[in-house]
Amino acid sequence: MSVILEDADHERLEPFLSPETAEHVVLQDWVSSHGGRELGSDAAVIRALMHAGASALHEQILDVGYAELAVLYDNDDADAERRTARRRHLDRTKAAP
Repeated sequence: MSVILEDADHERLEPFLSPETAEHVVLQDWVSSHGGRELGSDAAVIRALMHAGASALHEQILDVGYAELAVLYDNDDADAERRTARRRHLDRTKAAP
């Protein structure tokens, strides 16, 4: 797979390519904390940025999913349904010999 980068892409990547920049240091720290190796080439930097971006998006997807789940469980109707189901279960278990 190859990717053609536009001028704006090069400008965006440039700070991450120079080891003396804060951007490169932060990216290297992220890579190290995720079990990666030294960012020794432009390709390694681009791969690291791709992984960091995908990881951030995955975290956002999980956050959205958890928020949707919280809405389902924070619903008064759902609370009433759970209480009713729990009562029925307790009634059945008490009635069983």
